Amino acid sequence: MAVPPKYIPVNSVSPPAFALRQLAIGSQATHKIVLDSNSYAWAWGLATSGQLGNNNAVFNQSSPVSVVGGKQWLSIVGGSSFTVGLDSSSYPWAWGIGTTGQLGNNAVAPASSPVSVVGGRQFRSIAAGMGLDSNSYAWAWGIGNSGQLGNGT
Repeated sequence: MAVPPKYIPVNSVSPPAFALRQLAIGSQATHKIVLDSNSYAWAWGLATSGQLGNNNAVFNQSSPVSVVGGKQWLSIVGGSSFTVGLDSSSYPWAWGIGTTGQLGNNAVAPASSPVSVVGGRQFRSIAAGMGLDSNSYAWAWGIGNSGQLGNGT
């Protein structure tokens, strides 16, 4: 039996199990990610590409599950079936579909738990497939077949 859509706001985490500090959503609204007041990440929704980060790429989740690894996060962002997080030391991590390089880990395969974005760079902010370093240089990763990387290719 299908669950009917909600056309008015509903309490997502009822009753709230923890205070929240940041909200993020995957670009196709298929998964949600939050940071709690202790900077731990939680996710729910579609899990088929590992975008929830809980070592699961099979079972969708209708309530929050912890992103594995025990990391504390400065920020998180959702992409199209993937997630990017900036850890407490300002290093980027990603998880999810990864089939076109979205995870920045020099692979074209999904990951259902956080993997380090290669390069060892610290960022002050992130977006889905991009990071801004402390010198205000932008770094991008992913497919780049339509100029998305911004490097002239």
